[in-house]
Amino acid sequence: MSPSFSLFLFIYIVLNVTLTSRCQAATAPHFRIAENQGFLTNPFYHSNDDLEDLFARLAKTYPQNAQVHTIGQSVQGRPLLVLKICQHTRYTNLLTPSVKLVANMHGDEAVGRQLLIYLAQYLLLNYHTNQEVTELINTTDIYLLPSLNPDGFQISERERVEELQVTSIEISLRKRNPEVIKISFNRNALTYV
Repeated sequence: MSPSFSLFLFIYIVLNVTLTSRCQAATAPHFRIAENQGFLTNPFYHSNDDLEDLFARLAKTYPQNAQVHTIGQSVQGRPLLVLKICQHTRYTNLLTPSVKLVANMHGDEAVGRQLLIYLAQYLLLNYHTNQEVTELINTTDIYLLPSLNPDGFQISERERVEELQVTSIEISLRKRNPEVIKISFNRNALTYV
């Protein structure tokens, strides 16, 4: 056998054995995980006020594992909320790995914002009941900032409601003047169309 073929065969065997053992472990009966996903029974997009209330309730319900921080305010005065999820909120170990997840940088990108809200609920509800979640929280400090642009999110909420009105105004203005000024709900700025 040529050296390149034997190397290829060795890599193939190692990968095949590794993947097969992982698949067998994943399907073993002792590996099944009970998860609490009760927060998904009635899904909806949380408003800025809902987000503040939810984070306050999570910090109150799980005081040892959740802590709410405000890292500043938006241009319109809305708080930029961060939820810290860790094993002990009172103690900070500088050697513990940290991860920061940020969403909703642009106002109309609400899906990422909602996913981080669901992630916070999932992690805290399943702590001590799900081995993987417990291990993750015990070994990592997790910082969740669901909305970096709460002003843009608020404007995009109004945009969805007023979308038909804005579109009809744009069309009528374009007929009169081809250089129409349009508000970009994504970045809260005026742009020329």
